[in-house]
Amino acid sequence: MSEEELASLEKSVKLPFKQLQNISLAIKNSSTIILPRWYKVLESLLLAPCMMPCDVATRWNSTYNMLEFSD
Repeated sequence: MSEEELASLEKSVKLPFKQLQNISLAIKNSSTIILPRWYKVLESLLLAPCMMPCDVATRWNSTYNMLEFSD
């Protein structure tokens, strides 16, 4: 992906790309503090409990999944 395409993608996403990566990793890695709060927020929004997908360098579709989830 070129720098121009990446910049265009970041503008189309509500949160900056790097911030989404950090949020998804924080949710995944904080099983005692952030994860329970994440599930309470989903419950209050009447959404099914689910994990936010993480961006993984070795999985070609993980960036798309993370961005699609945030939309």
